[in-house]
Amino acid sequence: MVMHNSKYAAPRRVVNKRKIGSDYTEGGNGVNVGGFDSMKNKYHRIMKRQKNPNEIFGQKLPLNRIIETLDQEKLQNLIINLVTENPELASKVIDVSPKITPTDALNELRRKLELILINIPYKVESTSDYSFLRVKSFVNDFFESLSDYSLNFIAPIETDSTVSITFLKNFLVDIFHKLPKFQAVEFKYFYNLTIEKFNLIFLNNITQFLEEKKQNLLLVINENWLDDFRKINMLNGNNFSKIEVLLEEEINKYYTSGSVILNSEKADVTDNKLAGLDSLLNFAYQNSPLSSTTLNNV
Repeated sequence: MVMHNSKYAAPRRVVNKRKIGSDYTEGGNGVNVGGFDSMKNKYHRIMKRQKNPNEIFGQKLPLNRIIETLDQEKLQNLIINLVTENPELASKVIDVSPKITPTDALNELRRKLELILINIPYKVESTSDYSFLRVKSFVNDFFESLSDYSLNFIAPIETDSTVSITFLKNFLVDIFHKLPKFQAVEFKYFYNLTIEKFNLIFLNNITQFLEEKKQNLLLVINENWLDDFRKINMLNGNNFSKIEVLLEEEINKYYTSGSVILNSEKADVTDNKLAGLDSLLNFAYQNSPLSSTTLNNV
């Protein structure tokens, strides 16, 4: 006989309940129920976040938007820093860069001249040593840039001799004579070196141009090159009189004899037309005139 209400009844067996989120395997099928619940909850959280129409997430600007926003100085610094950190990119950047025209170069040289002029002190002589020291970095950059641009427009980089002639003529008419004539020895060196090298480039390129074909002298006459050089000499202390004399002789020869062939004395110049052009790089400020023998000619 079983006594249900007896105080000696057998205790009930307690089965441990699974805690929420604990891992176990059902039916030996290898399904981790706890891990599944965790993945499902994460999925629901993601979907809830994506469906929220009032929540917007930021993102970085794309490269094209960054570049179009940068001004010239910031873009220049970006490229310089990039090439400095990755020197192997320098040649690639040069290869893919657009061609620099004489107009581009002249505009940049005008800008550099303006930097010199606006930074000269007001209360002292504009050509004094003190004034030069105040703008020395701008002057050095001006001559160094002039050297780079000038070399870029002559053979073998530029095969059309009229490109260099046009660039130099416009520079001498519009820019060079506006440069303050500082008394500093260093400035005089760069200034005189510029005149010397420009005369050499003019002589070589004009001689070559006239020898290429007879019709080129007609172009020189029709475009009034002689008047251009007269103006250049007037503005620049008659420092390019040799070129003016050369043109006068060839034009007079054309009118008197109909011959457009240069005489042998001047034609010989083209045989050594590159002689001395390498030192045009002495425009660069790294080559200090203070240790140069050319100072004897200043």
